[in-house]
Amino acid sequence: ARKAPAWSPVYASTSSKELKITLAKPVLDASGGLLGVIATDVTLRNLAEFVRSLKVSKTGVAFVVESSGELIATSSNESLLTGNAPEQRRLKANESANAQVRAAYASYVQSKTNENAQAASALVESTLVSQFRNDDGLVDLAATPLRDTAGLDWTIIVALPRQDFMGELQRTLWQNIAIG
Repeated sequence: ARKAPAWSPVYASTSSKELKITLAKPVLDASGGLLGVIATDVTLRNLAEFVRSLKVSKTGVAFVVESSGELIATSSNESLLTGNAPEQRRLKANESANAQVRAAYASYVQSKTNENAQAASALVESTLVSQFRNDDGLVDLAATPLRDTAGLDWTIIVALPRQDFMGELQRTLWQNIAIG
């Protein structure tokens, strides 16, 4: 038996239809024998609302995923659950209605598993930094693992299309050239 705190996987509450996670901790006697387990459910509503409220950029996205690829929170305004009861399940990043979330997650998975990733991405203090191309042009991606000793294994991913922050600079530059 595990004698340390442990997180459950994220799950959808059947009563409130929101995502939750449970932290369980064993209660031991003086000799280390298991007396029982104490657990608490933690709602992820505040995390989801915070990430949803982020204005990353005009078309950029931020999201949090479990190692399974299931979304925990996203800045795109979509439900994290799909289907109807009793078949309702959590939405995976590669199933998102938001094309930027799907593309960013696919790029993250490819960068993480690609043996030649060293040329296309860099690991900066455990943050994966890479780039990919899509319909918006070049997109910068950063993915940071969020892990702890109790078994939490999430990744925070942010994808910013260069056009979102370079577009205004380019327009201003062209306006100044035209005026000059």
